[in-house]
Order: sequence, then structure tokens, then C-alpha cells
Amino acid sequence: MQFTLAALAHGITPVVRVPSLACSFVGRVLDGGAQAVIIPHVKTAKDALESARAAKFNPDGERSAIGGLAALKYGNFSTIDANRAVNANVMVIVMIETLEALENLEAIARVPHVDVLLIGTNDLTACYGIPGQHDDERITEAYRRVIEVCRKTGKGLGIGGLYARKDLIEKFIGMAEGIGRFVMCGSDQDYVLEGARRTAGWLKEFNQ
Repeated sequence: MQFTLAALAHGITPVVRVPSLACSFVGRVLDGGAQAVIIPHVKTAKDALESARAAKFNPDGERSAIGGLAALKYGNFSTIDANRAVNANVMVIVMIETLEALENLEAIARVPHVDVLLIGTNDLTACYGIPGQHDDERITEAYRRVIEVCRKTGKGLGIGGLYARKDLIEKFIGMAEGIGRFVMCGSDQDYVLEGARRTAGWLKEFNQ
């Protein structure tokens, strides 16, 4: 929650990946101020529907009511106005990272309030029995299929697990020209470690 509030204070959109599609996880991070939620292990349209409804207040979903919301700067608003404002500004990103999800791709994409289909590239290579082989044609074909469905349904494409492969990120962005793209390029852990390594390197100068 501290990272989320810090991001909001600096005009950064906080995006949080939850450990599962359970309502309790989804609602908790959104209550803490997250404005987009990444939901893993979505394999069917039913999973996607449960995820989307967990992220939205009534009338669009089943997210539990809360007295004050970080996303609204803890201001006082009527319940219906607050619900509509928050619902309109919460992005639901579901992960496509299994062969089962690819089989159910179009049904998942047609679920209301799902905004982005995020390909979990690393997990997908493992499902194909080629862990870490991002250049395999099956991965490119998976991206083609997801991009095609995104075009048909108006969803955004998400690219995940390729932080170190700028070439592939550029390739898949190019393939998705004309549709919304969401690219995972790091995490809070990455940024904290980068800062810690930089400081440690500076301090090492005094040990010589």
C-alpha cells in the first residue's frame, strides 16, 4: 500500500498484480489505491467474469463497499457517484499464460469490463515445454492470436515477461499497431534493487 500511495502522490498510475483471482485479493489492492489490477491464472470466461466483477463496485460488479477510498483522496461522495467514478477508472488486466487460456481466448475477451489481455510469456513458454525460449515460433503465433482477438473485441494487448528482450517487445508492439498496448517493463522490486545497488556501489568506494 505504501508504494501505491507514493505513486498516486506523484501522478503515477499504480498497477498491482494479485496472487490469485480471489475477490479478497482484488478488492484489497484496489482499496489501497491501485488503479489497475493484474489477475493471473485466468483460464476461462468464468474466471475472467469473476475477476472483473471482483474489481468493480455495484452496479458493475461485486466489490465490497468501503468507507474511504485512496483513489478518491478519501473525499466524501455519494455512494453511487463514488462507485461510478472508481469503476470508470479501474483497469482489469487478465493474464493469458496457459494453453487452456489460449483455447478460451475469444470467450475471455468478450467478458464485460476486461480491458487488457496480458500474455505471460515466460509461463507460456513453460506450458509449451520450452521454458525461456521466447523466440520460438509458437510464442509469436500466440501473440498473433491474442492480437487478432484484441482487434475483434476492442481489448488492449499486454506484453509481459520480456524485460530483457527489447527486440521482441518492439516486434510485438509493431504487430499490434492500432490497438492499445500495455507493456510490463519492471516492478517495484526491480526499481528498489536498482536504487540499492547504485547506493551500494557508491559506498564501496569508501572500503578501498
